[in-house]
Amino acid sequence: MWAFLKKISFIVFCSIILFNSGDYVYKHPETEVKTEPPFLQASDILLPSRAGYENSGPIEITSDEDWGSFPGSGTAEDPYRIERLWFELTERLPAIYINGTTKHFLISHCYFKTDFKGIFLYAVANNTATIANNVFNGNDANGIIILHSNYVWLENNTGRLDHVGIRVSYSIGTVLVNNSFYGGISLDYLTASGTGFTYCQNATIINNTFNFFNRGIYAKNCSGFLIADNTVLNTREYGSIYLTWSNEMIVKNNYIYNNLYSDGIRLYSTDNSMICYNTIIACADYGVALMAGAMNNTVHHNNFLYNYGYGSQALDSQWLRNNIWFDNNTKEGNFWSDWGGEGNYSINGWALTVDPYPLATMVNLTMDDIILPNNETDDLLEENDYKRNAVRITTEKTYNLIAADVDLYLINLSAGKNYTININTETTSGLECYLIDSGFMLGLFDVLAGGKAKEGKLQYTFEIKKDGDYYLLVFNDLEHYKTAVPAPYSLEIISQKEVTTSLGGAIWTVITGAGITLCLCFRKKKT
Repeated sequence: MWAFLKKISFIVFCSIILFNSGDYVYKHPETEVKTEPPFLQASDILLPSRAGYENSGPIEITSDEDWGSFPGSGTAEDPYRIERLWFELTERLPAIYINGTTKHFLISHCYFKTDFKGIFLYAVANNTATIANNVFNGNDANGIIILHSNYVWLENNTGRLDHVGIRVSYSIGTVLVNNSFYGGISLDYLTASGTGFTYCQNATIINNTFNFFNRGIYAKNCSGFLIADNTVLNTREYGSIYLTWSNEMIVKNNYIYNNLYSDGIRLYSTDNSMICYNTIIACADYGVALMAGAMNNTVHHNNFLYNYGYGSQALDSQWLRNNIWFDNNTKEGNFWSDWGGEGNYSINGWALTVDPYPLATMVNLTMDDIILPNNETDDLLEENDYKRNAVRITTEKTYNLIAADVDLYLINLSAGKNYTININTETTSGLECYLIDSGFMLGLFDVLAGGKAKEGKLQYTFEIKKDGDYYLLVFNDLEHYKTAVPAPYSLEIISQKEVTTSLGGAIWTVITGAGITLCLCFRKKKT
């Protein structure tokens, strides 16, 4: 995999609300400066200890009178507070449901692990709701859902293994700032979007991190958004940032790394929008794709680095040719890592357009900030991070690999057989391995089996119900790091004849070396 930027800094201009667990503190600093690199570092999605939390069942508030048991007076200066509660629920109910209230309230420092929704707000009064400093862990539906509620502020919330981190619909003026969500892979439910908006206006999405979801930031039928200074990593579907049927959207200064399936930024039937000052690295298809119906958009001052595309790192499918790929005021375009240094840069698609002013140097970065692949040690098989270049593994070949970051393999399996996968790892405890039906796109995949190594070991058995190819997805420690930390290993495929009947006619495939051993036991089902 293309290695990672090792240093980047940016400034986030926004207003900040600070909270503590007791008194309500409201503060507006002028700016916040963020200097740490947005990857190869701990994800900061840490689970709290139960000390200092009170166990709670579901809370339902459907009128202002229901606030009576909570501290606060319901004013902007002294909101009602739900805080320091621990929700671990199996009921198909939201942990906190608030509907139709007019008082100010704050939900903070709570822990949510539910089989449904964490927090659900519906039709609360304008500018009365703040949700901050909460932790969401494995909520089967949404960590937070906001419906028909305007000017809700969400800050410093973290989540891991949630279906959707934050979902917002039919709302105006929502603010998301400094939230961080990790999606991961689940055998029970789909991790869809880090945040998803539908039928919303004038949202502000600033300085959030969304890692290993199908989509990082998704908006449909929306307008007037500012999407800035976010980090979106390791996505698995159309568009790490995906805007559809929307208009007047600003996508600025975001860092996008490694869409395993498709594009970094994708616009479909989205008009009059600006994509500028983003850095987009190592996506399976295009860095930016303007699909059918995307009109009157401007793309400039972006860094396009090593996105695989199809002869170009960008796509413009608007046949009217009314998107422009440069800043009309400065006559400056974008930086393209594959530009030859002279002339235009060609953009793929029906528009038959170009960036007429490609930049010779990166925007706000230098080559010293980038660790490029080492051609002497990296090989083709290692670069199997995307669906279209997944390497087929067999029982007849041996492969020598350098590092396991996010690796995708194809393997043919037969119906009616049971298979067992064993993983032993000495170099890392964060290795995960999943079997995926190849008939599904990588984002909307059908996860058949898999899990995470514990204490260096992983074993699971599964039955194949139809003949065909399957993906084997292996990655290392995306849960604790925003980008996979490479783990050296070698891959050896061994084909063995049937052994004794006491072993059930097993065919063993062994993947071993450099401290990691992956054993695939292909065991025939008894007839």
